[in-house]
Amino acid sequence: MRKSRLFLSTALAVMAATGAQAGTLYISNMQYEGAPNPSQARGTGFLILDDAQANATVYATHDIATRGTSPLTLGHIHRGPAGVNGPVIFGFTPVPPVSPVGPLVWAIPQAELVNLNNAGLYMQFHTQLNPAGEIRGQIVRAMFAPAATTDTQMLVANALDASAGRNADLDQVLMGRFASTVTTATRTQSLDDLSGRTLYSAGRQAVESMQGFQDSLFEHAEDVAGTGHEGFGGFVGGGMVFGTRATDSATAGAKISRPYVIAGFDYGMGGANVGLAVGYADGKDEFRNALGETNVQTTAVQAHISGGENVVFSAAVGYGWVDADSTRAITSLGRTATGAQDGKAMSIGAKVSVPLKLDGDSTIAPYGLIDYQTAKMDAYTETGANSVSLMVGAHKEKSSAAELGAAFEVPMGAGGDTHIRLLAGYRYLLEDGKDTIETRFVGSAAAFNTLVRSPGINGVRVGANLAAKVSDNMFSSAGYNGTISSRTKLHALEARLTLKM
Repeated sequence: MRKSRLFLSTALAVMAATGAQAGTLYISNMQYEGAPNPSQARGTGFLILDDAQANATVYATHDIATRGTSPLTLGHIHRGPAGVNGPVIFGFTPVPPVSPVGPLVWAIPQAELVNLNNAGLYMQFHTQLNPAGEIRGQIVRAMFAPAATTDTQMLVANALDASAGRNADLDQVLMGRFASTVTTATRTQSLDDLSGRTLYSAGRQAVESMQGFQDSLFEHAEDVAGTGHEGFGGFVGGGMVFGTRATDSATAGAKISRPYVIAGFDYGMGGANVGLAVGYADGKDEFRNALGETNVQTTAVQAHISGGENVVFSAAVGYGWVDADSTRAITSLGRTATGAQDGKAMSIGAKVSVPLKLDGDSTIAPYGLIDYQTAKMDAYTETGANSVSLMVGAHKEKSSAAELGAAFEVPMGAGGDTHIRLLAGYRYLLEDGKDTIETRFVGSAAAFNTLVRSPGINGVRVGANLAAKVSDNMFSSAGYNGTISSRTKLHALEARLTLKM
């Protein structure tokens, strides 16, 4: 009872905000109700009341031609409560009203609105053997809200319950979800499918790409720290990020893949290095349960500076361009939606480590870093056959974190030209990534917020890197870097080549 009151109060609040009785949908499930000649026929009728409550659009389907007792004669809307016969107040055309009926426009008398909202009207079809009525059903309000089981589903249900009569394609979706063969569980699944649970991934891929470029630059700074090289140098790196996102009530889980490359140059002077780099990442989220995929290309320019021996400092700032394409499967409706959007991204971060000598030329370097990334994604409207035309508003994805840890480095080989570096740290999100994306269906006045969950507050960072001196002016390295949080697990494999001229 408490949950039912919540459903009703929330729905009424949305309706009040978008106009009284805005786009109200009613349904009549018709069947044999005690006529002299029993019938196996069934019918479904819909009535959409407009915003002004002056006109109603009427639709109906039936199978009297194949399952009825005799030829169809008439169809009407009558006034009367359940089980009581009443007068005709609206007739269906043409005569006989073969299926499908409508759309018919009924200038509904104001006096009938009270009856309509109190199940005091019914639809009925008549046949030769049952002139008093072969099949009949009361006209009642059709609402998605009772099918919602989560907060996200409720937001979508409230929008749908105030969206009838505004878009012909969306009306077909709404009416199709209340056919006699559609269960409440199926409507619940449709609310999930329409909620946009995959929309968050474009911004998150862009943010993760910017963080990945920054991490590559920090690793590069570690590789060249203490070399004392003066003059120009260059580097190129590349690798693959892979992992998973968890499923929850608001967002769909996914398998992540993101190949990337980064290249740049720097200039060494007085123990410091400054430079520019360009990175490109081609990310994909492949959503679980065949819900579709999102592909995100991020291209970024990064400026960086590093230096020091007893204290190694590195910092980077970047700006990127984002191009995203998505395919979203609306499985319960048998529909597929596609979308394309652009965006911009930026990042800034700084890292400080303090190498401390241990026995055997090994070092341990406690470190701390802080970083911030954001992606601003443009608004767009989904397209594609049977897409339901979801309008996705402009939105931001943000991530800011502080990280503390230590790197343990061990030289290998007689000359010490090769070394291995092991890293472990704890990453805490200062900006947790929670947000909402305002969405609405084309033609609908009611918006709903698609929720975006954080990638996980608590995170552990682990890494292993093997670096080798190829020649006096060339260094190579390869390694693994992993970030494990409560909702996201990311693993990165990377190789880099550094040249000092």
